[in-house]
Amino acid sequence: MSAAQKLFESACKTYWSYMINCPYELDYNSYIENDFGWQYYKIVTPGITSFADVERDYGKVFSDRYTNDLATNYREHEGAVYAINGDRGAHLYYSASKITDIESRSADEIVFTVENYYDGSDFGDESYSETDTFSAVIDGDTWKVGKFTLPY
Repeated sequence: MSAAQKLFESACKTYWSYMINCPYELDYNSYIENDFGWQYYKIVTPGITSFADVERDYGKVFSDRYTNDLATNYREHEGAVYAINGDRGAHLYYSASKITDIESRSADEIVFTVENYYDGSDFGDESYSETDTFSAVIDGDTWKVGKFTLPY
């Protein structure tokens, strides 16, 4: 349970870094736009020249067993990679998450229940919690994130 908790926390940080913000250095003067007019800024971090490079870095924490949403935020164009940097705030009332139970286990994946805690709402509601599913994909001694939903 302790290892799952640490992996969940790493998943939150990594997902936030890649899908809400951008972990790479961006050139805000060089951008492309999609069909909706969203601007994707050129990544200028050395060694990041393809979408595969972004997937490789993200894959250090997340398993490729499940699809990811990286293509929403990253685009390859004329030999470079471009990214959206959402840079938004987190859920105002999120307070913590705790792995509470093992739902199932197979030879290469453990599915956990995660309890996400929130301190009320804009409407004066009491504190509450919501459960979700989180999984660890096991490859030898390596655990990577499988099923995951960012709680904030």
